[in-house]
Amino acid sequence: MPMNAEDQFIQNRVNLPTSKDSAGVSRDIPAQIRARAFFSARVAEAHILERFRRISDDYNTGKIGRDEARALMMEYARASGKDDGTRGLRNLASTARLNLIIDQNASMAHAVGEYERMYSPSALRVFPYVRYEASVGSKKPRESHQKYDGLIFEKSDPWLRTHRPPWDFGCHCQLVQITAKQAGKTPDKIQAPTPADQVKVEAASGFAFDPACAFEENQLPDLSVETKRQMLASIRKCVNSTGAKCAVAPSRNTQTLTTVSGLPAPAVITDFIKQNTPILDDPIAPKTNPGLQNVPQKLAMGTLSPEIVEAFALEPGEDKVFLSRGDSQYGLFHQIRDHRPEMLDGRMLQAIRETLGSARVKYTFCMQKGKNDYLNIESVDGPGYLTLIRKGIDGHWEIVDAHCNASEAYKNRFNRV
Repeated sequence: MPMNAEDQFIQNRVNLPTSKDSAGVSRDIPAQIRARAFFSARVAEAHILERFRRISDDYNTGKIGRDEARALMMEYARASGKDDGTRGLRNLASTARLNLIIDQNASMAHAVGEYERMYSPSALRVFPYVRYEASVGSKKPRESHQKYDGLIFEKSDPWLRTHRPPWDFGCHCQLVQITAKQAGKTPDKIQAPTPADQVKVEAASGFAFDPACAFEENQLPDLSVETKRQMLASIRKCVNSTGAKCAVAPSRNTQTLTTVSGLPAPAVITDFIKQNTPILDDPIAPKTNPGLQNVPQKLAMGTLSPEIVEAFALEPGEDKVFLSRGDSQYGLFHQIRDHRPEMLDGRMLQAIRETLGSARVKYTFCMQKGKNDYLNIESVDGPGYLTLIRKGIDGHWEIVDAHCNASEAYKNRFNRV
C-alpha cells in the first residue's frame, strides 16, 4: 500500500541538531530545510533529537498515545540531564515543552497531508479558494490569528506560504476549501493576492512552516557560507560526542556546471584502470615485472564545482578529486574487491561519467565519529552512483567506488542522525 503524504513526510524528514533558539532557526535556516527536518530549539544533542523523533513518529503513526509519548520524552530528557525543575518552555523536560513538541509535529504532519489534498489538480479545479478559520477550539485565541478569521484567499496567494496553519507554535487555525461560487457570496472577504516580495513571517516566535517545501530537495547553497560552517560544526560536535552517524540531506545540483571540472577523457581513465589491474590482482607484481614499476598510482580527476564547494563550506584545496590505487577501503583496490565486474566491464567508467561528469546529480555529505567525511553523488538521469572520501592533509577527495544501480541499502549505509 503506497504511503500517504503524512507518513511519507514523517519518514523522509532528517534530524537537524541546533543550538539556535526558535527565532534563530527561522532567521538562519531556510523554510525548505525546516519543512524537511525534525528539530527543536536549543536541542543540539543528536541522541536526544533522535529519541524524541522516534517517539514523535510513533505518536503520529498511532502506535502510542499522547500521554505515553510525553512520558517517554520526559524520562529520556531527565536521564540526559535536561530537567532544570522549571515548568517553562525553556526546560526540555517540562510538560509544556514536551506537549509543544508533540503537538506541533503532529500539526505539521497533518498540514502536509492537507496540502497534498488541497493542491491536487481536481481540488484546485473545483476549490480554487480557501477560507481562513481562526483558532478553532482554542481556549486562548490570539488576536494576531483572529484578525484573519473568515477571510478568503486564492490558493495561489503567496501569503499562504507563511500563514498556512500551523504558522506559529500552538496554532489551531484551519483552512477550508471553497468553490468560486461560495467565495462570490461574500466578495468583501476575498483578499487580493499578496505580492511575493511583500510576504513576511508574522509569527512572534519567528516560526513558519510551508508544507509546499516538505518534499523538495534541501538546497544547502541557499545558506550563507558562514551559516553552513556553523551548521556543519554543530552537527560534527554532535557526531563526535555521541558516536552517531549523520548525513546532510541530499541536495540537487541546480546549475549547469558539471560536478567536477577537468575530468579526464574516458580513454585516459580506462587506460589508468587497465594499467593498474595486474597490480590489483597481484600487489607484488611490480617487483617481478619491470614494466609495472612505473605505473601511476594516482589520476587527477579534476576539481569539485563551485556549487558543491560553497554548499559544504569547503576550505581552499579541499576541492580536488583523485582516483588512486588506494587500499581495501577506497580506490581501485576497494573497487576490484567489492565491484570487480563493474570495474572491468565499463560500468565503473559509466558511473564516473554520470556523476563527476554531469550537472544532473544529487549529493549527500556524511560524517562519522573518528572517520573521514564522505560525499555520495548520485546521477539523476542514470544508474551511476559514486562515493568520495576526504583524505590527506590538504583535505582532497578520493574515489571510494563508482558503480551502477546501487541498492537503497547501500545508499543508506550512512544512517542519518
